[in-house]
Amino acid sequence: MKKVLSLALALCLISALPAAAAADQTEVENTIRALGIMTGDEKGNMNLAKDITRAEFVKLAVNASVYKDKAADSSGYSLFKDVKSSHWASPSVKIAVDNGWVTGYSDGTFRPDKGITLEEAATLAVRMLGYTQEDLVGSFPDAQLAMYRSLGLDKNVSASRGDTALRRDCMNIFYNMLTANTKQGTPYASALGYKLDSAGNINYTALVNAGIEGPSVLKSGSALGDALPFTLENITVYRNGAISSAASAQTHDVCYYHKNLRTVWLYSKRVTGALTAVSPGTSDPASVTVAGASYTLGTSAAAHSVSDLGEFKTGDSVTLLLGRDDAVCAVMSAEAINETVYGIVKSVGKSSYTDETGKEVLYDTATVVGTDGAERTYSLGGGTIDVGTLVSAGYTGRAGELARLSEKNNITGLVGDDGKTLGEYAFAGDIQILDTNAAGAGTAVTPERIAGTQLVYGDVRYYALNASGEIYRLILRDVTGDQYVYGIITSATESKGSGSDSSASFSISCSYSFIIDGKQGAYSSQSTAFGVTEGGAVFTYDNKGNITRIRNIKGVDISAVGGVWAEADGKKTEIASGAQIYVYNRGEYTPVSVETISGEEYRVFGYIDNSGFPAGGRIRIMIATKA
Repeated sequence: MKKVLSLALALCLISALPAAAAADQTEVENTIRALGIMTGDEKGNMNLAKDITRAEFVKLAVNASVYKDKAADSSGYSLFKDVKSSHWASPSVKIAVDNGWVTGYSDGTFRPDKGITLEEAATLAVRMLGYTQEDLVGSFPDAQLAMYRSLGLDKNVSASRGDTALRRDCMNIFYNMLTANTKQGTPYASALGYKLDSAGNINYTALVNAGIEGPSVLKSGSALGDALPFTLENITVYRNGAISSAASAQTHDVCYYHKNLRTVWLYSKRVTGALTAVSPGTSDPASVTVAGASYTLGTSAAAHSVSDLGEFKTGDSVTLLLGRDDAVCAVMSAEAINETVYGIVKSVGKSSYTDETGKEVLYDTATVVGTDGAERTYSLGGGTIDVGTLVSAGYTGRAGELARLSEKNNITGLVGDDGKTLGEYAFAGDIQILDTNAAGAGTAVTPERIAGTQLVYGDVRYYALNASGEIYRLILRDVTGDQYVYGIITSATESKGSGSDSSASFSISCSYSFIIDGKQGAYSSQSTAFGVTEGGAVFTYDNKGNITRIRNIKGVDISAVGGVWAEADGKKTEIASGAQIYVYNRGEYTPVSVETISGEEYRVFGYIDNSGFPAGGRIRIMIATKA
């Protein structure tokens, strides 16, 4: 996923967890959920403040072991008078007893409904790590508690000796076990087969990826619940990398989910155009070329549809439904998925395909960013069109139709704080909003993104009303600043020429190095310079991906970081979705999560877009150094 998505979880998904000693409770809970150790009730509630019983703790212990998938529905044994073979915890109790993790009481009972004490939980955890009485010094429970503490299993655990452990305490014990060493000297997580990063911590990205299921394609926006093995209550939804809600689901969205995390990822990116190539061939397709770009086929159904046994051939107008990493999840006819698209021309070019007679067909194209944020490419026929032009587009049969839009910019007013109105107009429930710039860049934004923003003449470029008189498509001009690219200039050299002739005295050259989204880049020219210095910057590109302008953005001191806000120059300032966050050390910029830099051990400096966007002024970049 590229943006990820509500910074607490979305940024966790793109970087490994910090060391266990510094892990906050959000990270602990997400990890324990992802591993399936503790996932909450049927509604996903973790109930962390409640006591936990002996039976419940043993069940969690089995979930945190190599026996996780081996517990039968019924053990077939009545090991204790109060744990018959029909008891829900019987399989887990048998596994725990067989492995010597737990024992019953002298009266032949297990007391499954009794709250588990800290010393009982600590003893079980120590035994799971392979330690026996021979490895302990002293008697129960002091010896077990001493080993429990020496292994670091007590981090973030509030219960003391004799206390009944809370579910939160048990969650932390199992989290701490993951990086604790077993008796054999290896991290427990490694012994379970989970990947560790170079620092010996759980590789959270790999962990989440391993539990993601999908993709599936929604038949309608209301079909999200049918695509999930859990209810829609207490779930986290990301749409195209940004935090969203279940109500945002739309027809033909590509859906992935993580059952234990109760998290859903929806993608609406589509590519429409002529199918020009199938590689390496139609007998075993691995990728397709549509609208001049190649895309990997991500599902067997997508591969079949463009194979020699499928329905689509080169030259057909198709729509690719793209999922994670832009993999093709489904191929549909452009006409079948056809709708009138409003958007901006991002680029123009040429494309070709080989028809059934073997003849190469060459044609002009325009790539359009629609109000849903998806890119589609259309044939221009014999006409021409400029980058940055507003258009409406669709397909009739196999032919694409592109029409210029006359700008409708007569709407002004305040967007309601609830993101449901603009001046006298109401927003439709399925409204799509695109923020654009003159260079042809466009980014889909949610109504909530512009809530409370005053729009003046010229901020709106186009709008369309539905049958109820509500705005259901809206194209803006430089309102959020989200359509621009931000980065850090790490070095800047500019020089003016000198010489006897007049032309030399006015010559200028430049050389810049920069980092954008963690990737190094460079720009140089012998004929121009942008007058920028090291620090945060905004980059503008032409339709071929060449830099046409660079401008510095405002640097600010950040005194506190938390959630999606930061204290910047003494003011509470929102952190932009997709903000770039780095730890700087000895010339290296390392991408991290916002949680990593929120502690007192870091000094943080940030950069805010200060180009006067009505809904701008957000922190785009943060750089942290050790205090």
